Amino acid sequence: MKCSVANLLVVSLLFQGGVDSLELQEYDKRLILDSIFGPSPTRAPTDPEVGMDAIELVSSKGYPAESHNVQTEDGFILTIHRIPHGKNDVNTNISRPVVLLWHGLLESSTVFLENLANESLGYILADAGYDVWLANSRGDTYSKRHVRYSSTQRQFWEWSWDEMAKYDLPSTINYVLERSGRVSFTTLVIRSATLACLPSNPWQGTEIAFAAFSQNQELGRKVKLFIALGPVTALKNIKSPIKYIAPFMGGIKFLMNLVGTQEFMPSSSLVKFLGKYVCRAGLTNLVCSNVIFLFGGYNPHEMNATRLPVYIAHNPAGTSVQNIEHYVQSSQSGKFQMFDYGSHEANRRHYNSTTPPEYDVTRMETPVALFWGENDWLAVPSDVKTLIPKLPHVVRSREIPGWQHLDFVWGVHAPGVLYNDMINLLKQSETPFTVG
Repeated sequence: MKCSVANLLVVSLLFQGGVDSLELQEYDKRLILDSIFGPSPTRAPTDPEVGMDAIELVSSKGYPAESHNVQTEDGFILTIHRIPHGKNDVNTNISRPVVLLWHGLLESSTVFLENLANESLGYILADAGYDVWLANSRGDTYSKRHVRYSSTQRQFWEWSWDEMAKYDLPSTINYVLERSGRVSFTTLVIRSATLACLPSNPWQGTEIAFAAFSQNQELGRKVKLFIALGPVTALKNIKSPIKYIAPFMGGIKFLMNLVGTQEFMPSSSLVKFLGKYVCRAGLTNLVCSNVIFLFGGYNPHEMNATRLPVYIAHNPAGTSVQNIEHYVQSSQSGKFQMFDYGSHEANRRHYNSTTPPEYDVTRMETPVALFWGENDWLAVPSDVKTLIPKLPHVVRSREIPGWQHLDFVWGVHAPGVLYNDMINLLKQSETPFTVG
């Protein structure tokens, strides 16, 4: 295998859509990959899920699937997905408790659907009797529309997870409650990170909820239980190499401005091509999995290598450069605060303050259950343990031995290790929790 820094840079550019404009034929793309990784001795049949969208993933397994559009107050149109009941449910007209699943950075709703049906959280919850909704944040594969701007315009990408907390989460929660005829959710399950098969950038989801519920207690009361998987607020002790992006952030912004885009790592047809031809059993699988583990933590005992083509085809799902910059700021400051616009004057225009305000999680009223991994490089155990005492209403707090960040959605043992515990919590959430 010819795996120099230059070669990895070429593949990184492929992932960012850098060669899409060349309109290479599939054969030519394959030659490029073979020249870098070496020819694969065998070409197993491609998993059909590589080319499926979220609705097709759900329908292919025999589950009912719906797609809904949610318009935010600031004009974004978010597409969210729904599994209204289990595959074998006879009575489809009864009201079911609602669960909303929210993905992490650079992921989409498919992250809860990418394993087998008996291993993926979305299907497991539907079969357990829940009305499952799967959110998509602005800028990902399924939420690239706006009432005024095109995704090719700079204005479309001027946001970070601050706006997701202020607009995306409230709009989605209110829409789901209205459509389901309920006044409150049973549970909001949020995962804090993402990983794709080549240089990608993790975390996100839990910050949205912690930020939203600390500022909007009325919204928080609509959620009976918030389950945080790999919870992240401040990134003081992050171990992932993502922290080393900080010195290059200015250059990344310059290059993005130069080429006229503010989208960071979009999903593309070439990503799906890589999923088809790079992630195969043997050496090339090792390449993909090692890069994934580099950013998210290493746990080969939970990784199903045969699913790598599906993971790489659906991830990364896109976000804004400003969103990435916000996380870099957090890793540098160690604070859970709003986006820093870079100068006293700019911050004063946005916040009436020379510095970005910090989010105060002690003001949260929503019951929270936290699960994190012993070997998580992103939601580092020491950071989680610093967060826990600040939360007024923790109903469950559990560290999972040996786990890293990807195991919460892709772990082959996740159903027995985690999901059964979560379902028990869901059942308890129908009655008031006591702090414990």
